[in-house]
Amino acid sequence: AGNVSAECTVTVVKGAVDVESVKIIAYPSDDRMVVGTTFVFKAEVKPDDADDKTVIWVSSDSDILRINESGVAVAQAAGKANISASCGGKTDVRTITVDPATVHVESVQITSVPEGNEMTAGESFRFEALVKPADAADKTVVWTSSDKEVLTIAEDGLATAVSAGEATVTVTTNDGAKTDECKIKVNPSVVSVESVKIIAYPSSYQMNVGDTFTFEATVSPADADNKALKWSSSDSDVISIDASGNAKALAAGTADITVTSEDGGKTDKVAITVKVPHVAVTSVELVNI
Repeated sequence: AGNVSAECTVTVVKGAVDVESVKIIAYPSDDRMVVGTTFVFKAEVKPDDADDKTVIWVSSDSDILRINESGVAVAQAAGKANISASCGGKTDVRTITVDPATVHVESVQITSVPEGNEMTAGESFRFEALVKPADAADKTVVWTSSDKEVLTIAEDGLATAVSAGEATVTVTTNDGAKTDECKIKVNPSVVSVESVKIIAYPSSYQMNVGDTFTFEATVSPADADNKALKWSSSDSDVISIDASGNAKALAAGTADITVTSEDGGKTDKVAITVKVPHVAVTSVELVNI
């Protein structure tokens, strides 16, 4: 018998490769986003040769966090939303917290300054500033002086004038370094009159009609800036007195002599009695009638 042979073609069909797992591998740091920001989520599907590796992205609350078919998510409002990645019946989920958007400082303005932008050495004043917008997240400001030997300023805006001169006060926002400034003139300190005292007055506080006397007074402290004085008499018909303290007794009676400081209106006074002088008899002459 002869040899018989036959042949056939066999086709081996690869079996379906199902998805075994899906895992979200790209997600926001700390699972947090800020309103208005965007993030691209990514997922890993295993095995690598799975037949269908198409991932379906879903947000549990699109009002808070919206996500498209490519995994691009946009934070819409503050809150929490679950982002799920599904493929071949397998799912992975991450809970994302969306924080409110940070409102940044746009400007700052000094709103409280000394009258006339002037201070006197030794004087204190609290500067104030307005940060906009009102709902800025960080409204912290820093106060500085261009010359601390003239003017110092604390972190709360309390300034102290140190010595005569000029200094620029600057306010700077912590967020955005927005600034405003104003120039302050510091005038020398004024030493005010604290008291005044009459030190020169007639002996025994008495004068005779026709007498003159120059009253004198001292001002304390000795280094007061304005030591000008005004003199007055309570009864100018009895004693008259001029601006320099020169007095003249005019008639019998009593009058208060008062000195008043121009600075502060400090006063002192003395009561002076004016008498008609006694005329002694020096001789007697007999006259024949």
